[in-house]
Amino acid sequence: MDEIDNEPVDNMKLGVSPAEFDGENDAFDDDNGEDQGNSEQYDSESFSGELRDIEPQGNDPYDEVRIKHRGAIEAMLFVSDDPVTSAKLSDMLDISLVETDEILQDLATEYEEQERGVQLREVAGGWRLFTHPAYHDVIERYVLSWDTQKLSQAALETLAVIAYNQPTTRAVVSSIRGVNSDGVISSLVEKGLIREAGRENSVGQPILYATTRSFLEKFGLKSIKHLPPLDDFAANEETRALIR
Repeated sequence: MDEIDNEPVDNMKLGVSPAEFDGENDAFDDDNGEDQGNSEQYDSESFSGELRDIEPQGNDPYDEVRIKHRGAIEAMLFVSDDPVTSAKLSDMLDISLVETDEILQDLATEYEEQERGVQLREVAGGWRLFTHPAYHDVIERYVLSWDTQKLSQAALETLAVIAYNQPTTRAVVSSIRGVNSDGVISSLVEKGLIREAGRENSVGQPILYATTRSFLEKFGLKSIKHLPPLDDFAANEETRALIR
């Protein structure tokens, strides 16, 4: 084996002369060296740059996994009649609450900036999809028979009194409106917009009424604190002074 391994190569057996072999080999080495240098330059600069371009960067909203989470959250919100909390969505997807909140904010901003037909809002302690106010007229014509669910002027007045004075009694509501409001209050309770909230610690212990979670949802409010200031509705400065 040693003799075979150490036997010199006979260039004539390769079909070329020693001079031709050495010359062509040198030329090949030069060309190969130049090509190799260019290849190294491409690998170290261009190719690494391409990798950086396609490599996901942290919480990139268009990262493949994040896109799937966005889609799943949209789907869950779409089939939900009630507001869904961030914690619930986070638990269902087994992702952090921080990431869930970021996705929700991204979606809400995206819908708004692109003027979508729906809006994503945070109401009543959770998140829910709403139709865009700009399309309410056409939606009203499209949806079947919503007229029966509209509130009367008396119902709206009573609801406003309770919303801004809650918890409050039937007597207070009737006193502010100047008419008996018992029937309207009972109707609002049936519609789920107000609820009994205990009893007042006074003679007769009258029932106290307050708005419900459904009230917040229907009017697109995050909480009672987000009711518009009452003095915004004052007819004049004198009325505004009385409100204050």
